[in-house]
Amino acid sequence: MDTVADEALPVCSASKPLQLLQSSSLRRRKLIVALAFFAGLVYIVSGRLTLFVRQRTPVPIALDDNPLPTVALSSLGLEAEEVYHLGSLSLPSYKSSLQAFIDTAFPSSLKARLSSQLDRFLDFESSDPLPERPKHIWQTNDILPPKPGPKTWPDLNPDHEYHFLYDDDADEWVRRNFKDSAIEWTWNFLPHAVLKADFLRYLLLLVEGGTYSDIDTECLKPITRWGHGADIVQSAGSGSMPGTIVGVEADVGDRADWHDWWARPLQIVQWTMSSSPGHPLFLDTVRRIYARTVEAERNLRADASIDAMGNLDKNMSVLEWTGPAVFTDATLRFLRIEAGLKWVDLRGLDRPLQAGSVIVLPVTGFSPGVGNFGSKQKTDDEAMVQHYFSGSWRPHSDS
Repeated sequence: MDTVADEALPVCSASKPLQLLQSSSLRRRKLIVALAFFAGLVYIVSGRLTLFVRQRTPVPIALDDNPLPTVALSSLGLEAEEVYHLGSLSLPSYKSSLQAFIDTAFPSSLKARLSSQLDRFLDFESSDPLPERPKHIWQTNDILPPKPGPKTWPDLNPDHEYHFLYDDDADEWVRRNFKDSAIEWTWNFLPHAVLKADFLRYLLLLVEGGTYSDIDTECLKPITRWGHGADIVQSAGSGSMPGTIVGVEADVGDRADWHDWWARPLQIVQWTMSSSPGHPLFLDTVRRIYARTVEAERNLRADASIDAMGNLDKNMSVLEWTGPAVFTDATLRFLRIEAGLKWVDLRGLDRPLQAGSVIVLPVTGFSPGVGNFGSKQKTDDEAMVQHYFSGSWRPHSDS
């Protein structure tokens, strides 16, 4: 009996601790799995909440519009006046709206610099020199075209630094400079390449300064010659060179059908432009694009749609969202505030015109040989850039 008891005892004694050990181990594994699942869930939810915070729609801003015109400044009638959306022409109102935009839309790394530049450009009585236009040339596209045009820029401007940004480079530049800001949100929302191509050029000149030109352009004369011999309406101040150079694209004269072809009867080029960093007209252009993008996002929430070209509706075409219409309005607003110029004062230019910190080139400057508006040939002394209108903003696959 002792032998039987001795043999039976180990069997009975070993099974319970083993069962307890297995049960305890199982509970620990379940606990570990549960904790890991919970931690992962917290991480995912936290990440999504962070992403939501970063990508939420920024607060809308109101674009103050000018009162409806009552007097026609040209034979084109009131319709020609009504298409311009300049906004308030009061210097204090203009400055405060741009400063508020800096404070709310830009990352902290840029706020102080942009505010300082805004103060200088809008201090029309200052004798301090304006910021110089940096010797940088900017071009961008999804590919570098095998054409002679791009090569003319560094060849004719050997003292300038040439920058070519592929699409990925442009995207990286925007994210590096505007991370987690309303500007990055705007960039992310823009639904078509043409909208982003427009937005990028304004951002480059606002932040970096220099000269931007579309990839389908040819530089005809060195940048240092642009605007020489300008008629001066108002100087830029003691010791200052003009901060910005733009050109007239369209000057429709008395054409009654102008609105079938152009967004404005006097329209400013935005395929080529040169500027000091921080110029208010570029800041105002970016502000207008931001406001329209917030409006577009709101409209989409109401089941609107954006077509393949980025048009939202007849009131929000590419031209009005990011293109020459919005740039023209911002440019003319600044010229009105700084120098008192109206759009009709830029009609019929055959020489460059300096109005404070801005030089405006005649149509021949950036649009020689177009066959309209008195444009002369590319061999003319006033011809600075040839534009070939190849639609360089289109993705290469669309060609």
